[in-house]
Amino acid sequence: MIGFTALAQGLLTNKYLNGVPDGSRAAAGSSLDPASITPAVVEQLRALDDIASARG
Repeated sequence: MIGFTALAQGLLTNKYLNGVPDGSRAAAGSSLDPASITPAVVEQLRALDDIASARG
């Protein structure tokens, strides 16, 4: 089992690739600041997602 914090509060999942979804931690502002999900961060997340997808 992988802890959620180890996935950078969900940033290392594909959850935030298309913005901040309703009901997410970032939307709630509880433990992840939505301002931290910048276009540069999303670009890096997309690159990582491409690598993960290629590896299955």
